[in-house]
Amino acid sequence: MFLKNLVIALAILVVACAEKQEDAIKIGAMLPLTGDNSSYGVYCKNGMNLALEEFEKEYKLSAKIIFEDSAANPKTAVNAVNKLIKRDQVNIILGGMFSTTTMAIAPIAQENEIVLISPTAADENIPKIGKFIFSIYPSAAFEGKVMAEYLINSKSKQIGVFAQQTPVAEAIADSFIEQMNKLGKSIVFSATFPEKTKNFRNIIYTELMEKDIDALFISSYASEAGAFIRQVREYGFKGQIYSQSSLYDKKIIEDYGNFVDGVEITAPFFNSENKLNYLDEFRMKYLQKFGEEPNVWAAYGFDVASLALKSLKEAIQNKSKIEDVVLNSTLQGVTGETSFNPDRTVNKSLQIFKIENSEFIKVK
Repeated sequence: MFLKNLVIALAILVVACAEKQEDAIKIGAMLPLTGDNSSYGVYCKNGMNLALEEFEKEYKLSAKIIFEDSAANPKTAVNAVNKLIKRDQVNIILGGMFSTTTMAIAPIAQENEIVLISPTAADENIPKIGKFIFSIYPSAAFEGKVMAEYLINSKSKQIGVFAQQTPVAEAIADSFIEQMNKLGKSIVFSATFPEKTKNFRNIIYTELMEKDIDALFISSYASEAGAFIRQVREYGFKGQIYSQSSLYDKKIIEDYGNFVDGVEITAPFFNSENKLNYLDEFRMKYLQKFGEEPNVWAAYGFDVASLALKSLKEAIQNKSKIEDVVLNSTLQGVTGETSFNPDRTVNKSLQIFKIENSEFIKVK
């Protein structure tokens, strides 16, 4: 009899666990976890996991995030997102971090009527894909405009522009040039270079060293921008260098040291040194869990997961459409306030930081 009751009890437990697993909120996350850009993905993943932990503590609900590695490769991302939708049957997808992967997977999410929210993709065409597609990161056009408006009050008069041949980098550069022209600043020349370029010496020699310029604006992923800055400094360029938010990462300082000292960049609202109570609380919890300070990519991972989890909870409780809940949400997060316009474009702010003595110092 005891054995029979034990078997029945175990069967009930298995069924209960299965039901709990079935009822769990399931989120799919598409991040670059290997390759040259893996540091972005690892920090973002950590932020998402911290948000999940906080959500489960606060609401006593079961939830999980299924992570897939995009390796920042659109083809890899497409295969992985199909798995998340068809096999894992997730309720919502977070990713990708880059616009190239996001633009590759967003049409699949739209076709399957699965809400997709990118934490950091900046291509302004992303929300145009359809009503299920969002990004919580400021657009590339907005970022270029912000830097131009900052630079207009600088002493720099003759400016050169280098842009990586990716949609977002070129969009930032184009917006920067357009706004500079409107404001009356002189753009002496602009040039582009292929993605994943690491040797810029020929470009620097042929395009830069014979030009009369006193400032450079570089729009590129961090690793290529760092290599470019190092090589242009080695060639003796002493003018001011400006760049974009991809450089807002301690790794750029670790890898390139004094070469990037003095560079000024656009950056999203988040500063781990900020003593606002909720930012300080986030920093302490992240430090306790992962043994290091969070950066902006961890912060965006935390906020995008918080938005997704709370939206799913509200949609389930109120029997609402998830896409409508996300669209009408206002999140007071560690990256600032996040809300959306009717066309799903995001309302966010940007700041200006300067790399000084191996630290990011806010200047505006």
